[in-house]
Amino acid sequence: MNKRIITTCCPLSREEKRQLRQEAAREALLARMPEEFKLLKSEFDALCEDYLKTKQELKILKENHVRLWEAYNALQQQLIGSEQRDVRRLSPVIGAGFKHTFAVCMTGTVLLAGKEYNKLFSDADWRNLRAFEVSKISSVFLLRADGTLLTAGGNGYGQCNVSHWSNISAIAVGYMHTVGLCTNGTVRAAGKNDKKQCEVSGWRNVTQIAAGSRFTVALCRDGVVLSTGENNYGQCNVQKWRHIAGISAGLGHTVGLCSDGTVLAIGANSDGRCNVEKWQKIVAVSAGARHTVGLRTDGTVVAVGDNSSGQCNVYGWSDVIAVVAGEKHTVAVCRDGSVCAAGDNSAGQCNVSEWKLF
Repeated sequence: MNKRIITTCCPLSREEKRQLRQEAAREALLARMPEEFKLLKSEFDALCEDYLKTKQELKILKENHVRLWEAYNALQQQLIGSEQRDVRRLSPVIGAGFKHTFAVCMTGTVLLAGKEYNKLFSDADWRNLRAFEVSKISSVFLLRADGTLLTAGGNGYGQCNVSHWSNISAIAVGYMHTVGLCTNGTVRAAGKNDKKQCEVSGWRNVTQIAAGSRFTVALCRDGVVLSTGENNYGQCNVQKWRHIAGISAGLGHTVGLCSDGTVLAIGANSDGRCNVEKWQKIVAVSAGARHTVGLRTDGTVVAVGDNSSGQCNVYGWSDVIAVVAGEKHTVAVCRDGSVCAAGDNSAGQCNVSEWKLF
């Protein structure tokens, strides 16, 4: 009534008319809202119920997925681990380096092919041998079963100053430095330290060591990898690696064997030596100077990288239980104790066809 009187006595402005129309629209909307709101609320409640049900189902699916994955991963690691143990049980000691190949038969006899480093030591020195390493500048190292080291050859950087070392379980030789793994899990190093490749005194709980040209890598008991030294190609960028079961180092690249049988590699890769991302079911890896070799669970061998000397021509090999990469050659031990090799043979380092290791 009042509005009509106001409208009759005093005409409304355009703005007032607009406000009246808005108020009328709101009143009409409020009059219709209850039923529509009930319908919307019912639909919303139904959606919430479906959401909670779906969320619960997803949670159950996720839990089942996690349990299945954990079971699968444990089974796979058990399989890889058993095969790795089988390889270690059957395999004799074998090594390959700069123009030489070395092996210890099950009888304890030492076999050498390539450069005649055996002339640097007496016959007695070769008894009860655990490892034989040679650097590119012809520094020669014998690791004996009692954990002591014998050395010969060049010592221009002090790399051979290791005669006082004891309780050594493994050695690794870089270009101008030497690394030793002690039985208590600590690490020692000697030689040139211009890139901090010998700064390993703080390392603990180490199970494996490897040495590149001017860098050092170690595998700890918890599957973590440590590194120090030259990193011009990123070869020391291994801090994020986890669940590693084995390591190896070339001149400028680092290779890690994962516990699930896959392989990681980092560093110089102009020749493809780090192209291992598709490898699976691997039980052993070895890095040569510029190539990488892997042993599969089925006894076959894969290789990538520099093949200028035929060191990667391994795809016909079978029944292999151990494989090792030298500078430009690759050597493998077969299940019957025979040995095969491919690659550079300029010093006779591949003349192993007549070897019988067990």
